[in-house]
Amino acid sequence: MDLEKTLYRPRTASEVATVTGASNEALQTWLKRKLPVGVNDIEGGGSQGRHRRFSFGNVIEIALAKTMIDQAKVPAKFAFLAAGKFAHTSGGGAIMDLPYREMSMPFHHSHGDTILGISVADGKSSEELHKPNQNYDTFGRLSRSLPSQCLVTINVSRVFGDVCSRMGLGDRDVLDTIYPNGGAL
Repeated sequence: MDLEKTLYRPRTASEVATVTGASNEALQTWLKRKLPVGVNDIEGGGSQGRHRRFSFGNVIEIALAKTMIDQAKVPAKFAFLAAGKFAHTSGGGAIMDLPYREMSMPFHHSHGDTILGISVADGKSSEELHKPNQNYDTFGRLSRSLPSQCLVTINVSRVFGDVCSRMGLGDRDVLDTIYPNGGAL
């Protein structure tokens, strides 16, 4: 199986619903409300017979937003704002004292789990690492970058793993391919 072709081929709305766990009805509602930040990246749609085609970035954005909406009751507007920022921009880097992160991807698994923090007050978000069994203050770092009284966190690595699994891919294999040097700092 060619990982690049499997990962990056355009997907139909039905396939997006399957790999994200979203219902077709929810997906159509979000698209009509123009909630996905990457909605302009979606090819087709708008008239009968023009089927939409979604990028991998769209898939991750929708999966993350759905998780925030369903499990943390984050308002859809803020969930898509945070998910879209994560899915359609790269992140990390020396300025954030984090490894580099590719667009739509969590940090390489060797660094720990990728955590996305969302301010429920305004939808602002920041990414961070969770390093199990290490003295690393994930929440403290998130609360300093998002000075809100109410933060919600989502384990992006788990959501990414679920999406990859539904695509028939191993999440660690994908990350090893995307970050051939292990995502070094």
